[in-house]
Amino acid sequence: MHLVMLAIIPQEPLKQELRLLMEHYCDVLGSTRALKMMPHITLTPPFLTNSLEQLVKDEETACVEFHCFGFELGKMDTFNNRVLILQVQSEELKQLHQLVVEPMAIHREHRWTSNNYTRKLSKRQRELVDKFGDPKVKEFYTPHFTLAKSDLDKQKLSEILANKPELELGTWIVNSVAVLVHNGKEWEVHAEVPLKN
Repeated sequence: MHLVMLAIIPQEPLKQELRLLMEHYCDVLGSTRALKMMPHITLTPPFLTNSLEQLVKDEETACVEFHCFGFELGKMDTFNNRVLILQVQSEELKQLHQLVVEPMAIHREHRWTSNNYTRKLSKRQRELVDKFGDPKVKEFYTPHFTLAKSDLDKQKLSEILANKPELELGTWIVNSVAVLVHNGKEWEVHAEVPLKN
């Protein structure tokens, strides 16, 4: 059984620039959780599978006609005053998510469908949890880049957001989808599914 997720990983030098930005804001906010992961934009939530290699093949088939594209990271924002993010405005990224999430569902091992958390969700979100293991997919998917996670200082977060610093980052070119596997300690790239050039 493998714990897997699909993500977009930036190429160098943007990858290093984003890592330094994450380190800066995690240091300022007293956060460490975000630094356990390489710079990325999540396409699908983590899931368990017994069919890793077939999943990679099915994702390759799904992506074979999807063209490479670029976008710029947006303004600094927050999720519920708990996560510091950079917004992503990209219709192509949302379309890519729609494309890759379906093959993932076929290979996902279902673990649970209902608990206190899911009972608070809408009927549609519970349907998505049943199929995909997470309610933040399909129409509820919000692409973003995480700078610092929920173990942060909320007062300092409010101060940062009040100033809304302007960041000058390059264009993020998406030419592949990374299949990440957790090795028990950290996430590592298992395969890169190429997009059409």
